[in-house]
Order: sequence, then structure tokens, then C-alpha cells
Amino acid sequence: MATGTALSMTSSPRERLIEELRDHAYRRAFVAAHAGDSIAFQLKGMRLERDMEQRDVAALLGNPKLQPMISRYENPDYGKYSVKTLLELADAFDVALIVHFAPFSELVDWDVTPSSERLNPSSFDQDEGLWGEGSTSTTTTLLDAENISGRQELGTDDDALETLGLATSGTQEELINVGREEVAA
Repeated sequence: MATGTALSMTSSPRERLIEELRDHAYRRAFVAAHAGDSIAFQLKGMRLERDMEQRDVAALLGNPKLQPMISRYENPDYGKYSVKTLLELADAFDVALIVHFAPFSELVDWDVTPSSERLNPSSFDQDEGLWGEGSTSTTTTLLDAENISGRQELGTDDDALETLGLATSGTQEELINVGREEVAA
């Protein structure tokens, strides 16, 4: 039995991919394919997750006649995205766009452990990483408004803040985090 065959029978998908990436030509092709595929799959996934048609995405881009382009963007074989186009699509879905060079370990991890969060990122308003589990920007805004009116009733002196369990010193971020912990508790 050849060593390569033994490796493929006993190794994990991650180990097999790493072994295949040792070949420079394969590595180059894999990076190119992954870039095009992941964008196409994400675009389609975000659209479907939001119960949208391609024409809806085109309308968000400002031109309903762009529907055929949306179809091309969702095709893994297309691969001719400009950064400007990707920024426009990110804005349409209200998600961030991160374009960066990365070590192969990051690419391998992305490929072998796909997740719905990676493939279908939440919009700004729905991003639980920003607002907390089960919260949205709307619920956070409502909680902030309630906290502000509650502070006004209590006054803003240090004794009132300490009564609420909030420190009177520290950065704004630390105070916000303490407030979030109080809400979560």
C-alpha cells in the first residue's frame, strides 16, 4: 500500500487537504477556486436566508435590471468580482466585507469547518456578536432607552450608580459591558 493511500485512509479531511496543498499548482488552484466559490455560495446563502429573490438584491443595488448579474455573481464559475462590486453587495446585505491575505491554516479551517455563521453572516441589526445572544440592535436600543430613563429617575450621582452595581470609574466600554451583564443576569 502506498504511503499516500494509507494517509488518505487514516487521516482527517483537514490532514488530507494539508497534504494536497503541499503541491504548489494545487495550492494556487485551490485558493482561486475557494475565493470564487465562497463568494458565490455566500451571496446565494445570504439571499435565501433573507427570503429574497435575485431581483430583490438587484433592487437593493439600485437597479432591478441587474438580476442577470446577480445570477452570475451566484455562479461559482464567474469569479470576476471587483472590490467595488463586493462592497456594494455587502452594503445591500448590510454585512461587513473583509478582504485580506491569510495564512493557509485560516483557509484550511474555513474549508473543513464550514458554518452557517460564516456562510450566511447576520446583518448589522441582527448580529448577536454585537448585541448579545437573542438581541438585535432594536432591542438593544430599547434597553438603552430604558436604562437612560432609569438613570434619570435615580439621578446621576456616584451613590446611585453604585446602587445599580456600576463602577463610577473606568472606560465607557467597561461600563457598557457591566450594563450588558446586568441585563443578561
